[in-house]
Amino acid sequence: MRMKALSCIVLVLFIVFGCSAHRASIEEGVSKSTIYQMDETQIFNLVYSSIQEVFPQEKISVITFPTRGYITKFLAPPFHFDWFTQKVLVHRASGLNSKRSEVYGYWIDVSGSGSSFLQGQLKNKKVFDTIITHLENTAIKHVVSNISKAPYLVSQEEFYVRGADTLEGEGIRQVITNDTGTQEPKSKAQELRDLQKLKIDGVLTEQEYETAKKKILDKY
Repeated sequence: MRMKALSCIVLVLFIVFGCSAHRASIEEGVSKSTIYQMDETQIFNLVYSSIQEVFPQEKISVITFPTRGYITKFLAPPFHFDWFTQKVLVHRASGLNSKRSEVYGYWIDVSGSGSSFLQGQLKNKKVFDTIITHLENTAIKHVVSNISKAPYLVSQEEFYVRGADTLEGEGIRQVITNDTGTQEPKSKAQELRDLQKLKIDGVLTEQEYETAKKKILDKY
C-alpha cells in the first residue's frame, strides 16, 4: 500500500516538475561568470538563427520586455499531440575582468515546458548547445566577477528580429522576411487574433495578454 502511494506521489511530482527544462550560460552563486561580447544586433541574429537550426519549420515569436529573446512551440512526432514551448532569453550584463576593468557582454537563458518531456528536454539541450557553440566560435569571451544587469544598446522601439511573426511583451514589432524584402504589416484584427492564440496556448498570462492587447489598440 505504501509503495503504491509512493508511486502516485512520484508520478504527481513528475507531472508537475518533470515536464520543464532550464539551462543558462551562467551559474547562480558562483564568484565568476562567463559573458560573451559581440555586437548586439549580431548576437540576436545568431540566437535567432540557432533556434531556426533546431526548429526550421516552427514559427518564432519575439519577446521584447522586460528581457529580450524568442519563443517557439513545437508538436512532438510521431502523433504531434504532445507539445513543448522553448523560450530563449538574451541578457546584457557587465562585470569586472581579471584586470578589474568593466566589460560588457551577454549571457543566455534557455527554458521550456510542456507535455513532451523527453523530446522537449532533448530539444532544450540542443537549442542551448547550438547557441553556445556559435558564441564560442564567434564572440569574445570574458570571465568576470561582480556581474550585474546592463541596459540593451538598441532601443525597444527599434528592436526586431527577421522572420518573427508574433510579438510578446511590450514594444513595436517590425517583421522582415528571411531575404531582403519587408512584409506588409499585419492588420489590427490579425494582431489581436495572434495575441488571443498565444493566450489560449498558455504562452501569455492574463496580465501579459491585457498589456499587449492595449499596446495593439493604442497603435490604431
